Amino acid sequence: MIGLYISYMTPIFKSDYSIGKSILTIENIVKLYKKTDQKFLLLVEDSMTGFVKAHNLTKQNDIHLIFGLRVSCCNDISKENDNSEHKIVILAKNDRGCKLLNKIYSFAHIGNKGQVDFNYLNTIWDNESLELVIPFYDSFIYQNQLYLKNCIPNFNKIKPVFWIEKNNLPFDDIVSQAVFEYCKNKYDTELVKSVLYEKKYDAEALQTYKIICGRKFGRPSTLSCPNLNHFGSDEFCFESFKEYVNG
Repeated sequence: MIGLYISYMTPIFKSDYSIGKSILTIENIVKLYKKTDQKFLLLVEDSMTGFVKAHNLTKQNDIHLIFGLRVSCCNDISKENDNSEHKIVILAKNDRGCKLLNKIYSFAHIGNKGQVDFNYLNTIWDNESLELVIPFYDSFIYQNQLYLKNCIPNFNKIKPVFWIEKNNLPFDDIVSQAVFEYCKNKYDTELVKSVLYEKKYDAEALQTYKIICGRKFGRPSTLSCPNLNHFGSDEFCFESFKEYVNG
């Protein structure tokens, strides 16, 4: 990954600028990062709204920031009711990469229902400025394996890296095996940890926050019946990351 990847596990931070996805502020993330021996802070968001603050704060603290955008992708954006939506992560390697992220984000959210496809990505892709990552959860492999979708990425000149996570969810091993089979002798895999809150006991706080963010008229949402994905585990936290790297 961008020539800076360290050997064991990389924390993937997400802030509360990704509405409903994390309870960490960017200030929280900077403090947590300082407790690691990482060479860079990897921040992956669902929008570009927090980029300027993250850039300024990490610069003030002499931290190397790598910013990534998590975006929805489909087989063909021109087709109606395309049931192939999955997530990808695009990392900016340099200033030009940041400008391209803004361009991709604008394309997705102006007239394209928040989605891109590889037809578009391949027309603007610059391997010197961007890196494509396939996240562990909600990727095309995840969707095809668990929901029997027909997501078919057309990487063309883009060489992705595939992230692997271990969060004690019941399907983690199934997805891991599918990723390794797909990547065998073709693509690199890297072990990462999504960090959405600090301590394991903070999982309930995130759950409450997600319920509040997801409330709709006529739809009851309660802690007793949250109906949220990936909440069979409290491992999406900095505490879990530290336990792993400390053995």
